[in-house]
Amino acid sequence: MGRNDDYFKEEMTYVSRSYEDDMDGEYVVNPVAESTLNVVAVIVLVIGILAGLIIMLAGILSDDSLGLIYGLIAGPATFVFSGLLPWACIKVVVNMSRNLHAIREELHELKNRN
Repeated sequence: MGRNDDYFKEEMTYVSRSYEDDMDGEYVVNPVAESTLNVVAVIVLVIGILAGLIIMLAGILSDDSLGLIYGLIAGPATFVFSGLLPWACIKVVVNMSRNLHAIREELHELKNRN
């Protein structure tokens, strides 16, 4: 093991100490955390869709023409900013986590081959 391997191991121990497997000291994927984030992402998206629909329907059903305009603008804006954008950000974090775990596995396999 070279100097860089020791540094990498120390950094990984600092960052991921809670995910360390007790049997062989390898770091494992935490699928529960990724699944939980996926569920949270879907819940955020559904709430954003419902909020956007409620605001849009309230604007459409209002007697005022200004309310109709606000409903048609604020409804989709609410959906985008409170549903779609947070959902997309959470999905990016989950995908980054999965990719990092896959890269770590590939590096570990390459290290064991040599």
